[in-house]
Amino acid sequence: MSQTAKEFEVELKKISPDFMVVDNLNRPGLSNILYQGKNYDLPVISTNCIKPEVDPSYRYEFPNGMSARFWSQPEVLARVNDFIKNLETNKDLYE
Repeated sequence: MSQTAKEFEVELKKISPDFMVVDNLNRPGLSNILYQGKNYDLPVISTNCIKPEVDPSYRYEFPNGMSARFWSQPEVLARVNDFIKNLETNKDLYE
């Protein structure tokens, strides 16, 4: 089932309570995933609908005409879990 960014934040907090989702003020319709209040280049997600499966046609169009495919729920969760594993292995790089 599709989720909004704020609904998806609940899933992220199950991985770590240090995750939060905030609206991207420069790009309406996009939200950023932060860890401990910092942006660690985690996936940008749709504010309104994060799909449960990959949908190549579900895209965001930037003001300059470029477009990018939105990440699906499993893709975001895999990337976030990889980030946590990397963080635990390389804590000194994140201080």
